[in-house]
Parts: sequence; C-alpha cells; structure tokens
Amino acid sequence: MKISNSMDQFLSVHDPEIRNKPFAAYELAVKLTKESLSYAVFDTFQNSISACGIFPRSVIEYLQGNSNDTSSEYWILRQSYGKVIMLIDDEVYTLIPEVLFQKEKAKHYLKFSHIFDENEMTCIDFIAASAAYNIYRVPAETAGFAKNVFAMYGFKHATTAFINSLIQEKPSGCCMHVHFSQNRFYALVVKNVEIKFCNSFLFKHENDILYYLLNIVEQLDLKIIDSLTLSGSINEDSSVARMLKKYFTPVVFAQIPANLSCFKEIEKISVHQYYDLFNCFQCA
Repeated sequence: MKISNSMDQFLSVHDPEIRNKPFAAYELAVKLTKESLSYAVFDTFQNSISACGIFPRSVIEYLQGNSNDTSSEYWILRQSYGKVIMLIDDEVYTLIPEVLFQKEKAKHYLKFSHIFDENEMTCIDFIAASAAYNIYRVPAETAGFAKNVFAMYGFKHATTAFINSLIQEKPSGCCMHVHFSQNRFYALVVKNVEIKFCNSFLFKHENDILYYLLNIVEQLDLKIIDSLTLSGSINEDSSVARMLKKYFTPVVFAQIPANLSCFKEIEKISVHQYYDLFNCFQCA
C-alpha cells in the first residue's frame, strides 16, 4: 500500500551557487529503496542544505556502469564530496544500552530476529543523546553500490538520525514521531527528553497504522501526547494524515532542522519527505 505519490515524481533541486566552492566542502547523504534513490547535500561551511532530490532506481545501475560520467542529469551524485553517508533504511536493527553493549557480540544481537546472507554486513552507530548503540544490517545491494560508486563512504541508520534529532530538539512533554517508508513506518516516542519507545512496523492497510499507534499509546500508558510529527513518504493531504488527525492533536509535518539553513529552491519540494536525509548530517 502506498500513502504518497509525490515521492514518485522524480526531481532534483539545488542551490544555483553550489558550484562556487569545491565539492570537498560538501557532504552527500544517499538512501536506496526498492523504488528509488534519494539524496541530500550539506554545505559544511554554511551549515545548510544545498541540494536534494529523488531519482528512479535505474540510476543505481547507471552510476555503477558509468563511473566517469559527470555530465548527465545525475551529475550531482558524481562529485568528489568531503564525506558520503549511506543512510540505511532497513528494519533489521536493535538498540543496546551503552552499559550492556559488547562490540564482539554486535552481529549476535541481530541473529535473534534475522538470518544473515553471506554478503550482508553489520554496522554500529553510537547514539550519544540516549547513551545507546544502534546495531544494524547493511543490505548487500547497498554495500555493493557504495563500494562501486564512491571512493570513501560510511553508513548511518535512519533510527540514529531520528533519535538524535528529536532529543536535540528538547521537546517538552510527550512527543511521538512517525516516519513512513513505503509499506513500513518507524515510531519514536520521547517523553521529557527521554526515549520511551522506538520500533518499526510493516503495514498493508491504513487501519494497521492506527492500530499500531494506538497500541503504543496503551502500552506506554500515555495519558497525553503533546504532538504527533509525521515525515517520510506521506502526503499532507493523504487519507492516512486525515485519519490520524481524528485521533491525535496536533498533527504536524516535519520541517528542516532549526539549526540548518537552506536554499530558496527547496520550496519546490515537500521537505518532510527528506527528514531522515537532512538529519543524518546532524549525527554524522
């Protein structure tokens, strides 16, 4: 089930002045999904977002077969960036408190719920904001793409970006953030700057989403939710958004992080759809 059509409208926007400084001054974040490749570019000098966009999946094969092409419509992905972050949007992950974490057991933590393929790898993010480690799988396709296309790169999991960004915002009261990614969503609950819940769910129907969210509310015995923030592949006028507004108040759509600036042309896109990519720069 899709809850957004706008992510299917492939586009790329950038600051007209992006070429005025060497690309080594920028960082690139890239995310692969079953349908597309999305990206964002961060200006380390200006602390700002300088470009973002989404391309069809065909770009993945094209980039791997045309490594020296910098003149195509995908030119922005072919530059020599100071840092490249591959954002992992994958349900195979787990959070381990820092006091319990043992690095030599990283892969073992995931084996309770996942059988590894031969070419899959395990990565670790440290989330200082919550004193925990995020252990996650890197799909073989993503690892292979990064190796074939970029000279230097690192990995970061989407939940690492979500947790860091929400805690850094220091929200008052109890806040829930839901990020949609195709037929899956991540749910994060923060109460008084403390993580109370973080998990991902698969869904087939709209009612599945509501069921899971109301179950979280009941499970945590949340009397009041001060705000529900939505991001990812969901339209602001979608039936899912309208449904959630009947049960949660207020419902808002995520914006660009307050400490980042951006270029004017970004008005052409729905910024909440790039929330994970924008925030991975915050914890890189």
